[in-house]
Amino acid sequence: MPQESLKMISNSISMGLGRSPLGLNQQVAGGSRSSVLLSRVDFEPGDGGGKLSTEALRAKYAPLSPSPVHNGQLSKNNSLHKIGGKTMVNGAALTNGVGGGGDAGNKAHRDDGCGEDGIPEPRVRLHSSDSIWLDWREQRRIGAGLVNMGNTCFMNTVIQCLTYCPPLANYLLHQDDHCTKCKTLNFCMMCELQRHMKRALEKSGDTIKPLYIYQRLKAIAKHFQFGQQEDAHEFLRYVIDNLWKAALANYDGGVKLDPASKETTVVNEIFGGYHRSQVTCMKCKEKSNTYDHFMDLILDIKNASSLETALEKFVEPELLQNDNAYKCPRCNIKVMAQKRFTVHRAPNVATFQLKRFDANRMFGGKITKHVSYPEHLELRPYMSDKHGGPVTYRLNAVLVHLGASCNSGHYFCFVRNSNGSWYCMDDARVHQVSLGQVLNQQAYVLFYVRTPSEAQENHVVKKSNSAATLCSRNATPEPIRNGQLSTVHQWDARPSVNGSKEGSSSHWNGSNGSVKRQTDIV
Repeated sequence: MPQESLKMISNSISMGLGRSPLGLNQQVAGGSRSSVLLSRVDFEPGDGGGKLSTEALRAKYAPLSPSPVHNGQLSKNNSLHKIGGKTMVNGAALTNGVGGGGDAGNKAHRDDGCGEDGIPEPRVRLHSSDSIWLDWREQRRIGAGLVNMGNTCFMNTVIQCLTYCPPLANYLLHQDDHCTKCKTLNFCMMCELQRHMKRALEKSGDTIKPLYIYQRLKAIAKHFQFGQQEDAHEFLRYVIDNLWKAALANYDGGVKLDPASKETTVVNEIFGGYHRSQVTCMKCKEKSNTYDHFMDLILDIKNASSLETALEKFVEPELLQNDNAYKCPRCNIKVMAQKRFTVHRAPNVATFQLKRFDANRMFGGKITKHVSYPEHLELRPYMSDKHGGPVTYRLNAVLVHLGASCNSGHYFCFVRNSNGSWYCMDDARVHQVSLGQVLNQQAYVLFYVRTPSEAQENHVVKKSNSAATLCSRNATPEPIRNGQLSTVHQWDARPSVNGSKEGSSSHWNGSNGSVKRQTDIV
């Protein structure tokens, strides 16, 4: 194009833009919008392949961890992780993020990730609650006494209480050989307790040293000192915690465990429960629920004369007001509210610590008054749902402290053996006592074992002709009902002392003319 023509076109454009009230950029932008808006858009019918339902998405994804529960609902900010169909974890199918495959697993799963009682469902169930045996599976003679190796009575009493805890003993003696598949390279609390339990129950009438457990005291808790008296309840809590860690260490599944799954080990199934903290706004009546896992219940006894009274105080509503007022998420202001704790899911073994030691009292003073406790305990009145069936327990062990403070004095305990008899375990001294003596002690820690339901007993044993056939996974002697074995497996569980059977007044490894055989087995 000639130079003159280009110049004429340029001048025409410049004159046109100069007469326009709009700037160049605005004119260009306006023209673009007009052309787009005035253009025709043609649509074609689709094949429906892009449709995704909410249910289809839920089937493809599962939460990495349970979201916090507020007012019975999960948080909307759920982190999701693609599972990709059915995953097998330790032999259990993972369906929709819930362990226990098949139709039962699907039906048990709720869209909000919580169970029927509001507690988050685990993605993986490490141990089935149905496999917990509450009664002794085999009658045994009372086991060995334990040598006091220098202020180790706090340790001896805890070990004895755990040795005679039926669900734990059944698991370690019959259901699982933890040591053969343990992955822990150093000290394993589960392995050592299993070894000790087998040795102690095999050495009836002897005295043994729990030396290896004592040597690894600092592995149980770094602040424990050799030769120093420690708080027995504190030691118990560290032992339970180490048992829990040992159970988790054996998990070899390919799915990362969420917090709810970590609360399904055999230790949690035996000792663990859940309590609910419910806060009710006094203005709008909105309820906020928080659920927490516990391994024991610590009860204030300052104004309680019995275990039942202490439990009533535990579930007594607390008023939140003034400086302690509650900020209601619905009212969005600080209001007066009522807070109440209840047992939401009951444990199989209920452990109660009676708060006898008060840091505010002079010299760490101790509450020495007698607090009564029953042989049989009904926990239903202290639960969130008060209208369900009975939740009954039977006393199984009593840990006693004598002295002025938890770090001095002496610890001993009373345990209920597999034949239903009670024994005092006072370091090396082991002797039989009456129930009346057991119930008249200055108890510090109480162990109650849940009473098996009739349905559970029917599931455990079925009779076939004259022989007893177990319905469980492993064939073992018939479990005890009401403290008695069947005639097929019955024997006298009392150890023989100088040719005579142990009676209610005999002292084993003790005084009063009894035979004492000390082997100091290490």
